[in-house]
Amino acid sequence: MAGVKNYRYSKPSRFSGGTFDDSNPTVANVQKAFSQIAENGRDMAAGDGEEIRGRRYTAHIFNSLGFDNHFQGMCRLCNHDYLVVSGGDPHEPMSHLFVIKMNSGNENGRWRSGNGENTAEEDKIVATIPVDREKWHAGGMSVLGDIVAVPVYSAKPKYRIFGGKVPINSKVVFYNFAKPEAPEKFPFELDLPGKKAYAVALTNLPDGPFLLGVWCSNDPQITNRDDSRRMDLYISKDTNFENGFADERISWFREDIVSNDGQDNEFHDYQNINFVRQADGKLFLIGMHNTGNFAPTFSKKDTAGLFEVELPEIDDMLSNSAGAEITVTKVNRKEFQRNGRQFNMDAAAGVYVAPTGQLILYSAFHWLRKRMISFSEFASKVDSETDDRSGLVAAEMEEINQ
Repeated sequence: MAGVKNYRYSKPSRFSGGTFDDSNPTVANVQKAFSQIAENGRDMAAGDGEEIRGRRYTAHIFNSLGFDNHFQGMCRLCNHDYLVVSGGDPHEPMSHLFVIKMNSGNENGRWRSGNGENTAEEDKIVATIPVDREKWHAGGMSVLGDIVAVPVYSAKPKYRIFGGKVPINSKVVFYNFAKPEAPEKFPFELDLPGKKAYAVALTNLPDGPFLLGVWCSNDPQITNRDDSRRMDLYISKDTNFENGFADERISWFREDIVSNDGQDNEFHDYQNINFVRQADGKLFLIGMHNTGNFAPTFSKKDTAGLFEVELPEIDDMLSNSAGAEITVTKVNRKEFQRNGRQFNMDAAAGVYVAPTGQLILYSAFHWLRKRMISFSEFASKVDSETDDRSGLVAAEMEEINQ
């Protein structure tokens, strides 16, 4: 079944002020929560809502087998029963955000939707946001309260055999999703010329400013490293998010990774990265990917890595001081059981922290199946011993942890 003739774009308005949430809940014990995340996810799906054009975002032969036209990132909005999924369509060309309303779920905890065979009709895409025509590839997103950060870059589509080179340039754009079906675009962007930005992670630091991590490569300024894959960190200009980020950066290269006993020293080509803040102020990062080189055609293991991130003083980061070193330590790794083509962590994935402190991962498959976006939910337990914020009685706690 083919989709509608054209995308039904909902162009976001420019942010004009107003209130928005700029923080996420913390997790009482991140390492414990990560270790308790279920390896078998709950299968879910949402209809395309007649928002996606023709056979786009499918692996159909008339869509060049889906090369470059697939879902790229996924995030669940805080305090809302909405998901945002990013994607790239080189045929338009256009980078996209698809807003999904999960009417059958609840706003804060785990969702209970079915898979593509018995999905509730009200779970569907309700808005399609055009992001950028030149930079048509949207990558792994990050959500902080109502703020969604989206990396986009320009590239030559794999299916296009002829034609000259396309200069690689990236930027990060920011949206206010306080009203999920009518988001606003913040009036600033972070331009990243000459870089390929795959994914971003966003958080706020305990003493006020915001921290943006950009997982990227292809920087022509980097000439003295065997591997230019790295995470560039940017600090906001002040504690008001509306004022954007300073141009100065400090870089962490993946060859500098440290690992705890029993852990490998790999920082993979993660398709999605997300910061998670612990209640005591410690900062962690979760990255997700599939170990196959040509996923989903030749997929291997869907994995998530957990890293503790130690930062230098903010003044040293802003001045790019020679002594400003970032330490990233791998502390755990998990593998997940995949149910056919329900999800793939080389496609869309993201991290959500519920108001109860519950840690939940989401991952979707690359393409539509029967006009459905298939995805899975992997949740940790709510730990009543270390986190009493939920205020749930024992019976309610047991229901959430099922």
